[in-house]
Amino acid sequence: MTINVKGLNTAGSAKIKQLKGLKKAVSPSEELNNDLPLSGEYLPKIEEVSEIDIDVMPPQEDEFICSECFLVKHKSQLGEVIDNASVCKECL
Repeated sequence: MTINVKGLNTAGSAKIKQLKGLKKAVSPSEELNNDLPLSGEYLPKIEEVSEIDIDVMPPQEDEFICSECFLVKHKSQLGEVIDNASVCKECL
């Protein structure tokens, strides 16, 4: 198998010239539209704020709070009690 080095150089230099003619890459910070105001004027307005009523229940006898993930879990999910701190099975 023979390789024509002159042909490769010509093709390579043609591609280099083609690449040099392309537009210079723009950094992401240059792409930002600096014409937008920095205040919240262009953000959508919230017309109505609804209140949510939530009844908070005291801890149940069959529940515990995991000292690692701080989620309320059922006693069946209790993994270990380490230094008076309950840890669930998922956090072990």
